[in-house]
Amino acid sequence: MYAPRYAAKTQSILLNCSTAKPPVGDYAEFLVNGKTYTSLQKYNFQCVVGNENIDCERDNCQCSNNSLWYSLRYTSHINDKTIAFKCIMKYSDVGKQSDEISTTFLDIKRPNVSSNKRFPLLAGVEAEMKCSVPVIGVQIEIVWDCKNLSKVHHKYNSTTEFISTFNFIPSSVLNGITCTCVVEKDDFVSTANITLEVTNSPFLKLDKKIICNSTKSTVISCEISGELATYGFFQWIHSLNGENIRKLDGTVVNNASYLVLKSCGYQDAGTYLCRAWNDYRGQIFLANRTTKVEILGKPVILKTYIKKELSILLAVSFLSNPIVSNVQWYLLNEPISNSTNHALDVFETKLEIFMFEKRVNLEGYVTNYTLLKPISGRYTVIIENEFGKTKGELELTAKDSKFSTDNIVAIYHAAPAIENQMQMYDIPGNQYEECEEIEGTSDYLEVVSSSCSENGDQYEEVQ
Repeated sequence: MYAPRYAAKTQSILLNCSTAKPPVGDYAEFLVNGKTYTSLQKYNFQCVVGNENIDCERDNCQCSNNSLWYSLRYTSHINDKTIAFKCIMKYSDVGKQSDEISTTFLDIKRPNVSSNKRFPLLAGVEAEMKCSVPVIGVQIEIVWDCKNLSKVHHKYNSTTEFISTFNFIPSSVLNGITCTCVVEKDDFVSTANITLEVTNSPFLKLDKKIICNSTKSTVISCEISGELATYGFFQWIHSLNGENIRKLDGTVVNNASYLVLKSCGYQDAGTYLCRAWNDYRGQIFLANRTTKVEILGKPVILKTYIKKELSILLAVSFLSNPIVSNVQWYLLNEPISNSTNHALDVFETKLEIFMFEKRVNLEGYVTNYTLLKPISGRYTVIIENEFGKTKGELELTAKDSKFSTDNIVAIYHAAPAIENQMQMYDIPGNQYEECEEIEGTSDYLEVVSSSCSENGDQYEEVQ
């Protein structure tokens, strides 16, 4: 009698009962845990099964032509961990003879083979292969059949899983080979395969996000690695909200391209795309990688204006990252608060600006001061965040303070355009004078929501 010593739960196993001479009637009986399961009989050159639920025509059972062996497939539908199988044959000279064997059913599932990198793997860039096997209550052995790649592998196990890993450097000669994970427990064997895909695309590494303090310098670096032959870099592409702003030449040193932002300003915010190529045996492989640049600094005033309709509106549009914390208006150095004669407001909005001759929209703020009974004089607004304060001024003349039926818009200050420079460039600093403290107590308008937030890891991998 043959049956495997170990099998997985719900696994179909082969039972075989063999003899040195044909039994009486060419007949064999199979028992499971002491109870008759079925019988097999060779009759008129066919294998007749005693259990009508078993179909021998589907290779679930067989009888040899010489009546010396009988086999069938068995799938356990009971929760017993160990099942006893017995075969009985009858002979004319010695009567009934039997043999018995037990199979232990393991709480184990098929192995799974995976990589820590998505396929295709990049030639020359280290990768890890992993074989994981969910299993409970049994010790198993994991071996690899993956050429010579898995000579050194590491094993881990917990109460519910066994894991084997190995690291290797993919190369173009490994493209298309099959790696097999073999799980063994005595005569129990289960396997899983994976076919390696390897490409000669270069691997690029750069920070996913770069934070630059306003007016400070920063360097963006893009490093190339892999199975490199002849390689190089294209121009960097600076974009914002999907709109290409400009192309920039990087400085290439060895295997890296460097882009220097000599004086960070809000015009430098956005996404920077690094692009590289690798010529391997006449075939060109491309790769690209992006990073986001976020600018932190004092508020930047974009525009101040006075609008005269049924009332007079003083307005200032500005950018602030981090979030603006305080906005205070003054008239002749005296702080202004809300009253029945005027109203103060601060709100977030999208601001349209020109960034290196490209029209783009940025998340920003507008602060309004509405005068129902206008008073001529110099109006000042102080805008503050955790990096400092910025001051804007508007002059309301006696002529402007008189109401008119005509709509008049007077632009008193707008952020100047900045010429596009292609590589190492200077961004003008704050175009507005530094804030000086204004005497007197102030009632600040609090702004509690932010329009500038970024999330994400600092690194990512090119796939």
